[in-house]
Amino acid sequence: MTTVLAEHASRVASARIVEVEAIPYAVPYRRPARFASGAVERADNVLVRIQTDAGVVGHAEAQPRPYTYGETQASIVAAIRGWFAPRLLGLRPGAIEEARAAYAGLAGNHCARGAVDVALWDLLGRLAGVPCSTLLGGYADRVAVAHMVSFDTPAAMADDAAAVNADHGVRAFKVKVGQT
Repeated sequence: MTTVLAEHASRVASARIVEVEAIPYAVPYRRPARFASGAVERADNVLVRIQTDAGVVGHAEAQPRPYTYGETQASIVAAIRGWFAPRLLGLRPGAIEEARAAYAGLAGNHCARGAVDVALWDLLGRLAGVPCSTLLGGYADRVAVAHMVSFDTPAAMADDAAAVNADHGVRAFKVKVGQT
């Protein structure tokens, strides 16, 4: 990683962060995900964009899971716009640890924090002319996939798992069950 960054050190060192955006958007699911507590019809995510004075932009996505992490689309947008953005403006994109120290005082907000961190790494990779994955140590060319089986009757759930296995070869399933 240091060799890659050394080759582009002047470009990375001279750039400054001038804009941090949190852009909410929604993507409808083809099939709603059903849980014992209700259903989710769409993904209400947040696009994070961090731009430098050279016009280079790093991107990331925050995927709120209110029941798991306690963050919503609105809370992520508010955290990024109100907390992270003011603390990142003017910093060098390559100063990842300096950026983390600048926004460290906000408790929780793990989805927002993770998206900001990935956007910073993406920005650094774009400035260095390499994929973000290279800076983070490479990538895996094979990743096991799991499918979430939505809450339904046992027969419908079994049919869903069998169909996904037959159509896509998926062999791992996360099964949503009801409350007793």
